[in-house]
Amino acid sequence: MWRNWTLLLVLSATSWAQEAQLEGVTVDLDTGHPLAGVQVRVFSIPDGTESRAYGAVSDREGRFLIGRMQAGTYVCLGEKPGYVAMRKNSSAVPNVIVKAGEHKTDLKLELMPRSTISGRVLDEYGDPMQNINVQVRPVSAEASTALLLAGESTSTDDRGEYRLLVGPGRFRVQATFNGMTRSETRTDGTAPITYTPTFYPGTPVADRATPVEVAAGADVRGIDIRMSAAAAGPGSGGPAVDGIVTGLPEGVPTASVYLEFAEPGQGARSIQSGTNSKFRFAIPFSPRGAYKLFARAYENGRLLKSQTVEFSESAPPSGVELRLTAGFEVTGTLTGVGGKHAIRLQGSESLSGDADVEGAFKLTGVFPGKYQLLVESLPENGYVKSVEVDGAAFASDAVTLARPARLKATVATDGGQISGSVLGADGDKQANNLAMVIISDAKGEFTSTDERHSARASSDGTYTLRGVAPGKYKLLGLDLLRLGSGDSELLKKLSVLAEEVEVKANDRLRKDIRAVSREDLDAKK
Repeated sequence: MWRNWTLLLVLSATSWAQEAQLEGVTVDLDTGHPLAGVQVRVFSIPDGTESRAYGAVSDREGRFLIGRMQAGTYVCLGEKPGYVAMRKNSSAVPNVIVKAGEHKTDLKLELMPRSTISGRVLDEYGDPMQNINVQVRPVSAEASTALLLAGESTSTDDRGEYRLLVGPGRFRVQATFNGMTRSETRTDGTAPITYTPTFYPGTPVADRATPVEVAAGADVRGIDIRMSAAAAGPGSGGPAVDGIVTGLPEGVPTASVYLEFAEPGQGARSIQSGTNSKFRFAIPFSPRGAYKLFARAYENGRLLKSQTVEFSESAPPSGVELRLTAGFEVTGTLTGVGGKHAIRLQGSESLSGDADVEGAFKLTGVFPGKYQLLVESLPENGYVKSVEVDGAAFASDAVTLARPARLKATVATDGGQISGSVLGADGDKQANNLAMVIISDAKGEFTSTDERHSARASSDGTYTLRGVAPGKYKLLGLDLLRLGSGDSELLKKLSVLAEEVEVKANDRLRKDIRAVSREDLDAKK
């Protein structure tokens, strides 16, 4: 009995020795003075097991102490009425890495007296608009911005009014119409009204917006945004991409038309519109870069989709015809591996089917586009070596389909493995699932982050990429907490920080890689 108690005490002492402490100070970023009564929240991001959260309140000298913490990476926030937490730029999230048994004493949480921006959002007639999303964007991406748990956005009320909590700085204020157009039949030739995202005071172009200057603790009022409706059809005036949708079955009165675009740091976004009684559409247009235009409708649950029209801001189409179809059929065979396997075509639409024991499969409802052919439940180092489309070979799992076709997918099982640790800026392991490693395609481009091309860091800071086809690649480690959005343009810029690696058949490579962020990219300039 005594021996058991002794063992328990030894184990408890060992456990306590491994627990960490986090000590820091909360300060007023405007004055530099300590802040008392700040609710300090420290929490981990769930990694498939558990999410840990700790808290404390700062004393009169702004000091706080959190004890008995488990090792890991934590997001840190300070909350106090009348203040907002600040972050260095619009993408990084305040975080700290705590090691087992460590007593960390240098955490500094900065809060700024809260400021506000308020106003109304009005339509083209001057009437208030409800449920419009309003957000602020710093004029400079490097500017300090307020970090709010709900993000730097809000929605207008029934009087069209909004109020945003912000920190000091210069901001662009943008209003975005989030309404879904109703599926309805109209006999007057009109189309449901849509609105283009608009910056204060009333322009769709960010560079033409009037910046709003906000001082610490100030309340800036009267920032009213006048939104413009899209044109109802060609020739009616207003900036719009217009056209007609054809191929609607009888009994389907309208189609949904989508205009997709990418905004820096925001990823892909879209504006949705409907068609009028003559199946015409008009979607507000403003210069943003590259666009994709397509239409969709449903007939008794069956998806109908048009071709995708791609264009740039310098060449917006007018009078475009979007023809709806039910897609086409793709058949094929899977070779190089036995047994039944699920086949998936991953693109703008995801389609799946099953290959039988002889490798035969069939996919219906395929629309023209670029796809990645994925095979589920492959051997550990299996990969799709090549795909033939009607006899034409593609030296990877990426294919372009434009019409009914027959595929032949060949699987190989001599893929390599790349494993190692994901390291932080200080060389320590990133022991959290918000660090990851992605591998380029054969051309050295980072265009895919699916399960066969990326790996999250595990709880011990390690990663493993399996089934890598022999060849030369680039490896890029990403610190997602400091990275923010991971749009394709950002990945392209970060590729200069990637490391080159060559994988041979059945290789087992060991490669520790540092997780990078925007800050590393800025430091390289």
